[in-house]
Amino acid sequence: MIIEGYASTPDLDHARDVVLPSAFSESIRRKPLRGPKSIKLLWQHDSHRPLGRILELKIRNDGLFMRAEIDEDISWGRDAAAVLKAVGGLSFSIGYRILDADIGQDANGNEYLILTKLDLFEVSVVTVPCNDECGMTFAGDPQ
Repeated sequence: MIIEGYASTPDLDHARDVVLPSAFSESIRRKPLRGPKSIKLLWQHDSHRPLGRILELKIRNDGLFMRAEIDEDISWGRDAAAVLKAVGGLSFSIGYRILDADIGQDANGNEYLILTKLDLFEVSVVTVPCNDECGMTFAGDPQ
């Protein structure tokens, strides 16, 4: 099954973080999409449940776009694909380490983090995302 959508957008999330699209530049340039040092595709942020492989990660103005393939030869990959078909897609969430950040302030004076540089470890398919704008835009068979 092929899935795609935004793994991250620069919208204020539930953790009160805003991730700038450029925050991923170095990780994407430095890390491959396959192999032991790659950015992983996981099920629900569980490092014991790799879900398949990321085919494409691209920085766009509106966030980090991802296209990936769920491996249905893996038992939880079959389960995940069945869930995605049943509910019409889920969401994405990212796992990372903060390398650099600034502090922003909203109109009410509430502070939030602006994440400017991240070490991206993984992208997960999740039921409940931290950033509500990170939903799948496609889940289905390869075209």
